[in-house]
Amino acid sequence: MSSAPTASIASMVKQNEAYATAYAHARELAVTSEICSWHERQYRNSLRPSQHLQARTEIQEETQQAGEMELADEFATEAKFSLAMLREERRQKLRELYQAEARAYYEELAMLGLAPIPLV
Repeated sequence: MSSAPTASIASMVKQNEAYATAYAHARELAVTSEICSWHERQYRNSLRPSQHLQARTEIQEETQQAGEMELADEFATEAKFSLAMLREERRQKLRELYQAEARAYYEELAMLGLAPIPLV
């Protein structure tokens, strides 16, 4: 008998070595996949809520600012309208006051006989 292995034994050893190499590579990929999954979970759990909180806060601030601007616009419009009405009211009162003073002055002149033109 010869000490050299037969072809079938050599091929089986070669095949077992290929399986062992493939198994080691698959195990390495599984470990890498687990590590990646862990890091993704950590990223999702640690960064996302703060980003969502920050985004939510920014949206609330923008909404609040938009609401405040809308209220300021409404207030400005109402203030302009109020001022216009107040101005018109004051003009009317002044007009009535001047007319009353003019009548009183004319009547005073009429009592003295100095009223030149009758007041309408």
